[in-house]
Amino acid sequence: EQDRYKSLHLGRRILNRPLPELTLVDMRKESSQSAILSATLQKALTKTIQQGEQALIFLNRRGFATFLLCHVCGHVLQCSHCSVSLTYHQNEGNLRCHYCGWLRSIPQECPVCRNASLIFRGFGTERIEEEINKLLPTTGIVRIDRDTISRPEHVVQCLNAVRDRSADVLIGTQMIAKGHDFPNITLVGIVNADTALQIADFRAGESTVQLLMQVAGRTGRGEKPGRVILQTYNPAHYTIEAVLRMEYDLFCKKELDSRKELQYPPFTKMAKFLVTASLEEVTRKAAEELALVCRQVAQEFRRQRRPIAILGPTPAPLTRLNRRFRWQLFAKAWTSQNLQDFIAKVSEEGGTAKGLRRARLNIDRDPVTTL
Repeated sequence: EQDRYKSLHLGRRILNRPLPELTLVDMRKESSQSAILSATLQKALTKTIQQGEQALIFLNRRGFATFLLCHVCGHVLQCSHCSVSLTYHQNEGNLRCHYCGWLRSIPQECPVCRNASLIFRGFGTERIEEEINKLLPTTGIVRIDRDTISRPEHVVQCLNAVRDRSADVLIGTQMIAKGHDFPNITLVGIVNADTALQIADFRAGESTVQLLMQVAGRTGRGEKPGRVILQTYNPAHYTIEAVLRMEYDLFCKKELDSRKELQYPPFTKMAKFLVTASLEEVTRKAAEELALVCRQVAQEFRRQRRPIAILGPTPAPLTRLNRRFRWQLFAKAWTSQNLQDFIAKVSEEGGTAKGLRRARLNIDRDPVTTL
């Protein structure tokens, strides 16, 4: 809009193919029997296979169950190295951390209250595969995610299985969302379309709408028209509305209004200061000392009529990864030069701060993610 960059629009599909028909399913109204694959998606999937066509089922979450919960005390089993829940993988028969790779067996009782009342909750691509196997037991299924693909040749084998029709249902995460061209895929099912919207990141909506529009584009690429069934618990969210209408500009307009009100990029320039250490108390004190330095420098800049805003410090959303605790704070400026000079000044003064000597400091200019 400001003509700093040239805007390029792809106004039509190859050979003027029509855009797929998009159907929204409000999962709040589904029964417990169709809590994973809605009745609409099950019916469409069955019909697609009966007509000799292929389908793609997308869920950007791997594993069989996303966490193991104690039904008595509510404890969720977490990784011993990271502050994230462990994911259950049925094929492997274990619990795995998707950040550091740590594995453990399934306990017989809750480690907190000692009750044998552990239940699986949530679901990933492995569970989707099981559900479709029940629905279509004679249909060839291929699953592509980081659990099934260990080498590049595995990807080729799986994709060839779809091309030569030895598999008619392709299940996967974002690995299958972009760049693939299967002319006989006439149905795309998007399971839990709004999962990524819950991430504590101001860019969550942006990445979600891009990903969903990309995966919707995998259908209807041949002579037969395509259909997309989008399952969501947030049907009124403007991100979902934009995907249903396949209008990225609609999303941008509403997102820009929100960003402007909150003064987030592109209306400001941002830097993330991430403090990590192996001890929680050391991390916290280092982050607080860094915040003090940042606020002192910001005050100097304000006296020079160069406004800088400081947010934090707070524990990072992923508070512990690979045995290191993480705290972060953000600096916002209204010009690139002011932010660059602020970072340089904080780096200089922070180098003499006693508390920061026992921790690591990573400065990310224009961070892609705030996690």
